[in-house]
Amino acid sequence: MNSIKGALIVTMSSIIELIMDEPSQLKCLLVNTLNTSTAKCNFTQNIADCGYDGIIYDFTRMVYCDFGDQYRAVSLVVLFGILLFLFLSMGVVADEFLCPALLTISKTLRLPDNIAGVTFLAFGNGAPDIFSSISGVTQSKPQLIFSGLLGAGIFVTTVVVGSVLLTGQFEVMQRPLMRDIAFYIGATFMVWFIIWKTRIYLKHAIALVAVYVCYIGVVIIGRYFYLKTKKAKEANKHETDSTTDSTDISVISDSIDDRTDGDNDTEAFGTNIDFKRKKTLTTKRQRSKDLEPEQDVVLTRE
Repeated sequence: MNSIKGALIVTMSSIIELIMDEPSQLKCLLVNTLNTSTAKCNFTQNIADCGYDGIIYDFTRMVYCDFGDQYRAVSLVVLFGILLFLFLSMGVVADEFLCPALLTISKTLRLPDNIAGVTFLAFGNGAPDIFSSISGVTQSKPQLIFSGLLGAGIFVTTVVVGSVLLTGQFEVMQRPLMRDIAFYIGATFMVWFIIWKTRIYLKHAIALVAVYVCYIGVVIIGRYFYLKTKKAKEANKHETDSTTDSTDISVISDSIDDRTDGDNDTEAFGTNIDFKRKKTLTTKRQRSKDLEPEQDVVLTRE
C-alpha cells in the first residue's frame, strides 16, 4: 500500500510540475485523474488542450466548474440534449434551405438527376462533415477528422440505407449502383492506405481529389453513352413501327379493291369507310394492332 501511495504522490507531483512548466503539453483527459472538483476546475482552466474556441459557451467549464462532480449526471444529460438540438437544427437547415437551393441551381443549369446528385446535392449532404473537418484542423485534432468522416460514411451506408429500404419497395439501376459502390470502396481503401503509412503528403491529397473528379467524369460519360444508346433504340423501334403500319395499310387497300371488284352493283354495295378511334383491326399478318385514327378503316354495307 505504501508503494502504491508513493507512486500516486510521484505521479501527482509530476503532473503539477508539468502544469507549472509546460501546460500546453498536457492532455485534457488527465483531468479525470484528479480527486476534487476544485482541482478539476483549475486544471481545465489552465490547460491549453481543454481550451474552447466557440462563441456560445465553454461546455468544459460547465461540466467541471459549474456543475462539478456532485451533478455530473445532470451535466451529461444537458450536453446530450444540446447535442441532439444541434443535430436537429443542422438537419432542418440543410433540408429546408441548403438542399432546395442546390436543387434549384441544378434545375437552372439543366443538370440530370444523377450528375446533380454527385455534385451539388452531395455537397449539401456533406456540408456538416466539411465544417466539422475544418474545426478539427483548426484545433489540431486529426483523429477527429478521420474518425468523423469514416463514422459518418458507415452511418449513412448502414442506418440511413437500412431505414430507406424499410420504407417500401423500389427499383434501383444495377450498373450505376455498382459504379458508386466501387468508387466508394476505392476511396476508403486509399484513406486506409494513407493512415497505414502514418504520413500524409501533398500527393495523397491530390490523389483523393482526383478520385472524386474521375468519379464525376465517369458519371458524365456513362450518361452520355446511355442517352446515345437509348436514342438509337427508339429510332429503330420507330422505323419498325412505321414499316409495320405501311404494310397493314397496303393489306387493307388490297382487301378494299378485292371487295369492290367482286361486286358489280357498287351502289348496292355502298362502300362506307368509317374512321373510328382506338379500335382493333384484324389482318392476315397481324392481330390486335392499335392503329391511328386515319389508319383505322372498317367496311360496312348499307
